Amino acid sequence: MTATMAGTDRVPLRRSTRAYVVLTATVQPHAAGPLAIADPATRLAQYTEAAAHWRDAAARSDATLVVLENSGAAHDLGRATGLDVIACPPPSAEVAARGKGACEADLLRHGLRDIAERELGAPAWIVKATGRLWVTRAEMQIRRSRLSTADVVAEVDHARKWLDSRFFAADSRVLAELCGAAVDRCDDDAGTYLERVLYDLTHEAMVVERFASRPFLNGVSGSIGVPYGKGALRRLLRIAGPHLSLVHRRLTSGVS
Repeated sequence: MTATMAGTDRVPLRRSTRAYVVLTATVQPHAAGPLAIADPATRLAQYTEAAAHWRDAAARSDATLVVLENSGAAHDLGRATGLDVIACPPPSAEVAARGKGACEADLLRHGLRDIAERELGAPAWIVKATGRLWVTRAEMQIRRSRLSTADVVAEVDHARKWLDSRFFAADSRVLAELCGAAVDRCDDDAGTYLERVLYDLTHEAMVVERFASRPFLNGVSGSIGVPYGKGALRRLLRIAGPHLSLVHRRLTSGVS
């Protein structure tokens, strides 16, 4: 994958392009691998709860809110949330066998095609979020991300070579390119998670900028069932995480 787009080439266009908040959803999971929350009714309830937060955030940031769903439950999800839900095809058996990351990249790839058709091929600014989660003061993050000249705006951990795929923003053309490459590279069994693939794809080829302030996630992790945004200690650790990683790197490398 090469850097076919440069952030500076899009600066005059970005402020006038439409912004989309894109929520990914799979009510009935089909990916291989461990999943703490697999019950469709529970997942539907979580999507519905998160949708209320995203509806307000999108309205306050002048963004169009859409949901991508790929398990045949788009109608149920749309009825439960009242949102615009795009029915995407399910992943192939080969993609599903490679785990959640490959499935998510595949879902985004199909959804972006639909958005491109809506925009008649014009670029859009995409703020992607895992649909069962929501972000505190998301409208601020959405508005500020649109001011960036970077290709991607995301939380990045260079020590772990990790780009947080739960909430990030990118030019629609860049994101389509990333997802197309990620579908074939992700393999959860091999430890090649979507977060690592995205980091590798963007690290040298694209300009990545962090959010103006660290996003705080709310909801429950689908992989391990741990709640986000609960408790002062968890919040403190999430704030201190990048700094602790830096201290660890300096101690282990002998750099003062």
